[in-house]
Amino acid sequence: MSLRDGRTCAFAGLFESWTDPGGQRVESFAVITTAAEAELSPVHDRMPVVLPPDRWVEWLDPNERSGLAVAALLADLPAGRFQVWPVSSLVNAVRQNGPECIARIDR
Repeated sequence: MSLRDGRTCAFAGLFESWTDPGGQRVESFAVITTAAEAELSPVHDRMPVVLPPDRWVEWLDPNERSGLAVAALLADLPAGRFQVWPVSSLVNAVRQNGPECIARIDR
């Protein structure tokens, strides 16, 4: 999967850093998901929220606390942004991490 226009994509996510009662620093991250777009739904029913570049600055603004403003950044995302292609089963093994994992294969 990639964006049709070849640009870099950014997933909407939440990051938090805090100290637990024992004094251990904890850092956590969650990717926000949504229903899969039509091109991706044959692969899975969910997908990460992929924010367009014109929403990155607002999404990363640490001063934005309005739930409505944040929800608006996640809404009305353009459809048809992705292209997909078949890949080998190498993607099923976490020890595999090379370009061959995303190389197009003939079915």
